[in-house]
Amino acid sequence: MEYPLTGRERFTPLYASTDMIRGIDFHPLLTVEVGDILDRVVDARSRTALDEFLQSYPGAAEYEDFARRRAGDHAEPDYERSHPNAGWLSMHWKMPPETGSQEERLQRLSAMTRKYAGHRYFFPAVAGLPRELHPLMAWWAVLYALSMLARYQPAQWANHINVDGSRHAVPIEKILERAMEHLPVLIADTIEEVAAWP
Repeated sequence: MEYPLTGRERFTPLYASTDMIRGIDFHPLLTVEVGDILDRVVDARSRTALDEFLQSYPGAAEYEDFARRRAGDHAEPDYERSHPNAGWLSMHWKMPPETGSQEERLQRLSAMTRKYAGHRYFFPAVAGLPRELHPLMAWWAVLYALSMLARYQPAQWANHINVDGSRHAVPIEKILERAMEHLPVLIADTIEEVAAWP
């Protein structure tokens, strides 16, 4: 998010705060603070814009409601700005009947999101796929593409990583730095996740 190769119009993971799950036990709704909602959606301030945006996030589908700026079913979402390019929104999902303890709420959130770098996120689906891409697969695709460029198009690769001549040089450097930081933990988390399958 800090060093994008593309503009802010792309679909990025949405942060799902596990620290701020609110509501008393056995309340029928799970409330989650969802962050990094794109600027264009926040500026539109409508349920239609939010629904269109969330179509790309299978885990966030079928939400029940969200915090509103004023009372009424047609009132606009009550976004909070975290920085100039994105916002936060308090959103609600129905809990299954006869559930609602804090542990069950965290399980419900875990079923809708993916763990990444110690936090929970709603990941977007790649166009044409019904589910989101696993973060490990996304990293594999990015690193594979960069390795193919470096191996088979060395002149283009040299142009892209030239700090004096390419706007892509710093983002590529940051991607490779993040890969070294995040991939060992992500691989371990993925092995743990798969090992827990029935």
